[in-house]
Amino acid sequence: MDSEHPSPSPVTSPASTWLDSEFVRAAAIVFLSLALLVGCYNSGFTTYDDSMHVSRNEQITQLNPLQLFKPIPLSTYFPVTLITYQLDRTIFHEWLGWQNWAPGVRAMSWLYHVLAAIFLWRFLLRFGIPRNAAFFTTLVFAVHPLATETVCWTSERKNALAAMFGFASLWAWTATAARWWRMPLVSLLFAAALMSKPSALGLVPVFLFLDVFFGQEGRLATSAPLRTRWPGILLRMLPIGVLAGIALKLNLAGHAPTIVEPPGGSIFTAILTDLEIGWRYLVNLFAPFWLSAVYFVDPVRGVQDSRILQYGLALGAVIGGSIWLAPNRKLAVFLWLWLIGALGPSLNLVAIPHFMQDRYIYLSTPAFFLLLWQATARLTPRPDARLSPLRVLAPAYVGLLVVLALQRSFVWDTAIDIFTDAVEKQPKAAYARFGLGMSYGQAAEMEARKPGGDKARVDSYRQQWMEHWRAAIDQCPDVTRFSFYSEMALNVGEDCNVRGDLECAEKYWRLAAWPPPGVPEQAPARSLAMGWLASLRLSRRQNEQAYEFAHEALGVYPAEETVLLHARAAMALAKDKQAAGDVKEAKRLREQARIALGLIPAWSKNAPIAAELLKSLPAPNQ
Repeated sequence: MDSEHPSPSPVTSPASTWLDSEFVRAAAIVFLSLALLVGCYNSGFTTYDDSMHVSRNEQITQLNPLQLFKPIPLSTYFPVTLITYQLDRTIFHEWLGWQNWAPGVRAMSWLYHVLAAIFLWRFLLRFGIPRNAAFFTTLVFAVHPLATETVCWTSERKNALAAMFGFASLWAWTATAARWWRMPLVSLLFAAALMSKPSALGLVPVFLFLDVFFGQEGRLATSAPLRTRWPGILLRMLPIGVLAGIALKLNLAGHAPTIVEPPGGSIFTAILTDLEIGWRYLVNLFAPFWLSAVYFVDPVRGVQDSRILQYGLALGAVIGGSIWLAPNRKLAVFLWLWLIGALGPSLNLVAIPHFMQDRYIYLSTPAFFLLLWQATARLTPRPDARLSPLRVLAPAYVGLLVVLALQRSFVWDTAIDIFTDAVEKQPKAAYARFGLGMSYGQAAEMEARKPGGDKARVDSYRQQWMEHWRAAIDQCPDVTRFSFYSEMALNVGEDCNVRGDLECAEKYWRLAAWPPPGVPEQAPARSLAMGWLASLRLSRRQNEQAYEFAHEALGVYPAEETVLLHARAAMALAKDKQAAGDVKEAKRLREQARIALGLIPAWSKNAPIAAELLKSLPAPNQ
């Protein structure tokens, strides 16, 4: 059983059933994957990123698709994805007249996901994986419930496209090496994958190890001494490396505003934290009962953390055990390198606030289930035999995944559904609370704009909005990773102020104005919070403190509201100084107020207020 290579793929014999037909297997991949769409197909665009990326994205209304290939500063580079959205809008919204064209977008995302599965299947067969193992792996990839995020969330179309072009490039890589079009086609398809989503960078190690382990044709049955093949490997990897370098540079620039320090504060602690994250990914792949749109991850901050040993031993046992059990151990090592390599761009060495997401493991999914098949096959006599336990267990497992995918597809109906599910499963995740609060806030605004909108419902939505944002600040340890911290605290403070709870208002405005260390800068929200604190001091006639808060706010971000508050505080303090006999200081403060009010343009909605304040000021020589 421990042979260097698995037995060749069995040829379909006359005794083979119709279930062994390539056509029937392809049809199964297509039709079973429809489970991903059942619960979400007829839904509209969600308020969770869909308006920004799809429904109201001005980029996709451009008549010239070539304009989409120009990099936009501080934006992820995925022009191919934008072109597909442009095509969807043209077909479903403009030609067919669908006002809600989200179902068309989801149908196309499903199609790209299915094509990704088909290319994966053909690659695995060409690579040399036995027919049943290749089909099982592909079918699991096609129906796995974590793929509902890719298919149902219209903003995540890019995941399916990256997989479709990425797996197609692997399929092209395993073409006969003598064919002149092989490497140009690989490079073209891989470039399309990178321009669909930067996570396609994770396929670079797969290309490399295919060549290193299995020769230039990337076939399981081939092998040659590595020491004689390095020049050829480097030559073939050159175009892949150049494309990857360009994509990496473009997307690091685009993600610059969202990059945070690695989990725990260093690359070393990020690697230690990834032990837990990696284990959780494996559990979610094998037993996807508790998938979530958002996850809470508590970073490892030092070697004394007991989770290092716990998850390190667990991962070591799984990796070591699967390699030991595998009939072809070289293949098992390659599959682990595929799994880890494809996940590499999302392993938090260059970190964004979301340390763990279902979509990050999408390209690694096939490697995991090939490993599972290998390990199971070693324990099962004659795994391809008609009466093998795998012939029963594999279809039963796929059936379970279909049922779970059906259930999960309903979660993606609305943003409220998405984040309610996330809060239930990950109550410590700040983004889950933020997203749910934001969704209720958007629902309140939509209800308020309706003719005859239900005021009680609006009030209920707004109450839940503030409750979840307060919970994010008070109960979620990871809240300081996100730039919306100050925005949430500012709004919760305003809500407290409206309800007359000034102590509560001051608490949250202070959190917004001077957030804990590590919170990404959000100058407008911080400035406005300082302004509200200044206003609160003015109402208590604490003019000295009001002026200090307003002056600091103006230095943080000179919004018009902050300018007006600074002028008011300066005028109030000037009166105090005048009454105390400090005429010189009073005159200086009034001049500050005059300069500040002069910054309000005549076309501004605040211009009348500024004009009234200017009228109330004494002449400059008084």
